[in-house]
Amino acid sequence: MKKTLIAVILFFTSLLCVNAQYAYSLYFINEMSQRHEYNPAFVPEYGYFALPVIGNTQVGATSDVGILNFLFPYNNKQVLFLHPSVNTSDFLNKLQPRNRIKQSLSTDLFSCGFFTSNNDFWTIGLSLKENTSAVLPKSLFEFAKDSTKNYYDLSDLRAKSVCWLEASLGCSKEINERLRVGFKVKLLTGMSEEIIKYSKLDLNRVGDQWHVNASGQTFIASNFLSYKVDSTNHFTFQDYTFNKHNIKPAGFGAAIDLGFSYRITPDLTLSSSLTDLGFISWNPSAVKIGEAKNEYDISGVSDSATYSYGTWNNQIWWLGENGKQILAYKRLTTKRRYTDMLTATLRTGLEYDVLKNGNKRISLGLLNTIYYGEYDSDFETVGSVNLRPNSWFCLTGTCAFLHKNPNRFGLAMNFSPKWINFFIASDFLLPRLNSDYLPKNAFTFNVQTGIAIPLFLNKPPYRYKYKDYPY
Repeated sequence: MKKTLIAVILFFTSLLCVNAQYAYSLYFINEMSQRHEYNPAFVPEYGYFALPVIGNTQVGATSDVGILNFLFPYNNKQVLFLHPSVNTSDFLNKLQPRNRIKQSLSTDLFSCGFFTSNNDFWTIGLSLKENTSAVLPKSLFEFAKDSTKNYYDLSDLRAKSVCWLEASLGCSKEINERLRVGFKVKLLTGMSEEIIKYSKLDLNRVGDQWHVNASGQTFIASNFLSYKVDSTNHFTFQDYTFNKHNIKPAGFGAAIDLGFSYRITPDLTLSSSLTDLGFISWNPSAVKIGEAKNEYDISGVSDSATYSYGTWNNQIWWLGENGKQILAYKRLTTKRRYTDMLTATLRTGLEYDVLKNGNKRISLGLLNTIYYGEYDSDFETVGSVNLRPNSWFCLTGTCAFLHKNPNRFGLAMNFSPKWINFFIASDFLLPRLNSDYLPKNAFTFNVQTGIAIPLFLNKPPYRYKYKDYPY
């Protein structure tokens, strides 16, 4: 069987099972209680108290590739891309130069908001967040498939997973009849972080072996999660322990959100925000550092194609067992503090009211979102149609464009009679699934939902009144 780095893919997959991005389609729903998560200047109609955990939960995943990128039909069955019947160009043409995998999770443990007598809106929150991202270069798969080359550069190979608690205090203030500004201060408690990255990873064929020239580091910051080392003091990433009796912070940090909302005309509103501008500093006592070897050889990997055993998932296991050496990080005794930046998000929205008639409203929206991250910087622009047939029900549909996945759609619903506020939203690029329920192609899936209880109903000044502003 061909040489391979499938063990790296398996490691990234294990991270995904253990990047928070809220649903775009909720951005233009004014009645949503926690709309301030997108822009601290936004305010709902009422103060609110969100139910713990189910008050606001988001989970999402996205990938540039699916299982069909690696499986091909042969004699009425599926074989891996390594099979001799699979054309190398056909396989590689399905891949991006840098194939990304992202996953995110966010849940509110506590959240409430209330108005004060001068029409300021204050929010207090405590949430748990987790982001994971990985980059798999095309050269990784080319190395696994192509036997004609003698050199490969895999330096783009990297992965990161971080989990933290976030306590926040925010305020939205009305400057005048057209303008509201907002800010939110966040104190961050880092729970764990795992990073694998290479600044250099060159592979050269030397006879029947591969000579590896590598330079990279792994950072593991956690008090309750630890990875074991083998007899040569190298991390074995497949073998880790979870100590539930030692769940305590591994680092601390801070972040800030800034935003504004400005009504240009009675029917046109411009809004913008910069969120999650901050960092986490990890304590030296919680940090374990591994360093990639400078030079070493990979041996014991056969070039013979052996596809007579088991199913393709058994083949992946076999390949993983033969590719573990590529994750060769030797544990260092050095301990030091290091600081990691969050993925900041810049959102700019424009909303135009097409129809306003009492409680009925139809509007069109345009939202541009830019992410600034070390590994996962990206942008997306979506258009939306927002419907409010009455005072307690809203429905929004979105469609992405100016993006590599232009057929990405979203839906959101907000149900808000005076006694409850319930919302649910999803941004998705639906994948086709195989018989094992694995996505066949690139996919995006993001769901956000929550339930909140309105506060201080019909008791001015604790209820915000949307005004017909004079111009």
